[in-house]
Amino acid sequence: MALPYMRKKAPHTLSSLYISPTCQIWTGFSSTHRQHRVEAMGVDEQGQVCFLGNIAEIEEAYPTEKVPQHSISGSLVAGGVDSHQHLHFYSLLYDCPTLQLYSTPKLAWDFIENYSFSHGFTLFLGAEEKHDLSPQRLLQIKAPCIIVHRSLHRAYANLDGLSQIGLSPSHPQVEKGYIIYQVMDNVFSHYRGENLSQNILSFQKELIEQGITEVHDMRVMNLDFLQELESLREELFIDYQLYTSPETIKEAQRERKLSSFVGIKSFADGAIGTKTAKFKTNYQGSQNSGVFYSTAAQLEENFTLACRLEKQIACHGIGAEAIRRILLVLQSLETRGENLRKPRIEHFECPYEKDIDTLIALGGAASIQPNFSQDNRDYGDLLGERVKMINPLRSFIEKGLNFATGSDGMPSGYRECLLWSIKADKPEQRMTLAQAVHHSTQKGHQLALKDKVSVGGLALGEKANFVLFANPLELLYQYPQERITNNWKELRSELDQLLPIEGTYIRGKIKKLGLS
Repeated sequence: MALPYMRKKAPHTLSSLYISPTCQIWTGFSSTHRQHRVEAMGVDEQGQVCFLGNIAEIEEAYPTEKVPQHSISGSLVAGGVDSHQHLHFYSLLYDCPTLQLYSTPKLAWDFIENYSFSHGFTLFLGAEEKHDLSPQRLLQIKAPCIIVHRSLHRAYANLDGLSQIGLSPSHPQVEKGYIIYQVMDNVFSHYRGENLSQNILSFQKELIEQGITEVHDMRVMNLDFLQELESLREELFIDYQLYTSPETIKEAQRERKLSSFVGIKSFADGAIGTKTAKFKTNYQGSQNSGVFYSTAAQLEENFTLACRLEKQIACHGIGAEAIRRILLVLQSLETRGENLRKPRIEHFECPYEKDIDTLIALGGAASIQPNFSQDNRDYGDLLGERVKMINPLRSFIEKGLNFATGSDGMPSGYRECLLWSIKADKPEQRMTLAQAVHHSTQKGHQLALKDKVSVGGLALGEKANFVLFANPLELLYQYPQERITNNWKELRSELDQLLPIEGTYIRGKIKKLGLS
């Protein structure tokens, strides 16, 4: 029986034909579908996929002698759908200095002091524990200064820096010089890049160059940023869906901007690196088991608001106890008859086994970041045996959990997502390559609340969003597992050698890197 995404007979609107006798055209569908890899793909004059099948079938369905044919020597893969993306934060990267380039505390602090002296108020990004960012050192900086941990779940500020964003040392979100809760809302909402519009476009270019053609769950922290996006509507090629906080959604409701957002974002806990992800037992060598960012009552209020406004519930949850709290609140809402509309948990790391089943029973979904499997090495000493549950992808697939993969923001791109999906340290964290493509493309759409943005994969009648790789995708299996690193510059440089991206096509139209 013909599959729903294969057309035997079609109108003669074929404008481009892609041929791969080795079946290196990956549609993005799972390997259980007969045509998850095909020999031929046709694109019509509107940039939509109009044929998927084998070479004999295309010759039967279309007169192909006058159609431009492109022979695929490497691989053609459905464009990446990033299911969790912080465009607001990463568009500011172009205006904010980062500390990730500095390997020692002395180098980092010399840079902080010199830059602050010449620039006044400064927001520094990408701090790590190795930089020894103590409150005492910050007090020595004369200019207002805020330094954000690379996980975004903790920031360090001197007194003038706190004042700059409207916080006092006695504020409940400030503890011993640290800004500890929801750093992105408390810091970035008060910071506006000098060249934000251009930064957004530059960031879009980088996404496309790395094979990302759609973004779901792009978080917007205020209506000013929404206005910036709307002003760029004609220049934004990537499809996206916007989520925001409960506070901003209420403002959007007053300003009649409610339709701009598909979901409401909440936070149950923090991150493993800052020891703010909430577990039942303490981190090893610590008296700390993590931090709840929201009470159960706060989550219930936020989730109820989403239900009443017919928006999707999206909640950050990493530690097992935080995930349990989210699920208990969702079950409570379901019991009283609220329409949950495919609730999603961002990250869903380290869940209890039964909580996977609970999320499935609720009709929920999870957004997973395979690159976070690097935490096995970075934070293995904090979690012990729990590290294998950071991304238990094999259990998710076996149980039938609806999940999609993404990056949690650049610089991780499509190739890094696939690589970590198939080459993670723990067997429990790995998928096959076909599964990795499926969950980073077509599945991304299935997490979305709206049914018609794009299916994410290469399907008949849908936009021809795809990536051309110079070599077969299977070369990713040859990458030495021990060399996969969170040093994104080093990893990307090596992937550029192993699996170069020749171009990313959006709607079948953009045919070269750099949008040229």
